[in-house]
Amino acid sequence: MSLLNGDIGGIVNSLTADFGKIEEVDIDGNITISSIPLKDIIREVVHEYAREPFENIIIEDLDEIGLELMEYRGNNPMYFLLDDKTNEVSNMFDVLVDANGKQRKYSWSQDKNGPYTDENDEEHMIALDDPDFILNTRVSFFGFSDDATHIRVKDPITNTFNTYTVFKAEYGDVIGFRETDLTYAGELIGKIGDSITKSCLDPIKNMLGNFEYFYDIDGRFHFRRKKTYLNISWNNLIEEEDTGEIYANATMLTQTSYSFENANLITAFQNKP
Repeated sequence: MSLLNGDIGGIVNSLTADFGKIEEVDIDGNITISSIPLKDIIREVVHEYAREPFENIIIEDLDEIGLELMEYRGNNPMYFLLDDKTNEVSNMFDVLVDANGKQRKYSWSQDKNGPYTDENDEEHMIALDDPDFILNTRVSFFGFSDDATHIRVKDPITNTFNTYTVFKAEYGDVIGFRETDLTYAGELIGKIGDSITKSCLDPIKNMLGNFEYFYDIDGRFHFRRKKTYLNISWNNLIEEEDTGEIYANATMLTQTSYSFENANLITAFQNKP
């Protein structure tokens, strides 16, 4: 660890070092700044500053992807069609109006299984701005409102009708999440004179929470979740990453337990290596 914590190496020599971002320039000179996945940051930093070969850097328990918060930034409200069958958004649009400037009306029902109003019964069709139209608030456990208005929309490809509820997004509203690489949340910048552990590894560890990094007795660098088993049930089954083969490791090598029975008069136990 002395090559990373500043004892005999692992010092940022430039004025600043941004470990979390990479700047790429295309053939036209356009600059694109993108975030680097956490696994790549840890692997490259340890390889570069501690001169560890890649096979000596073991990174475990990091998720492959994260979730990025999506906010609606449009000036005008946007409406999203939520499919009753899949509970997924199938389309989005601004308010549709006809030639007279009035909102388009839909065949509707308060129950997704019908009955729906007749398409030819213009008087009983419903528009999104109708006071009787109830938008989907997406606040229930299953992701849709029990009292939301269901509308029937014709699919131009299959020429069949599908049923939807509608939720409305205005500027600043959270509309969902999307999968993204697991990157550092914020700026991961080291200043001149800072050690790699202080400016890079510790911020990543602290952001993830219950994680740790260390060298084992064989000189291999590990970055992993702490083996506290607070959120994960323990077992001695091990899955090989390359082959997918699962086998049971010897319990005496993977977990230690102690018995404190009949120790009512003892106030403390200590075990020093």
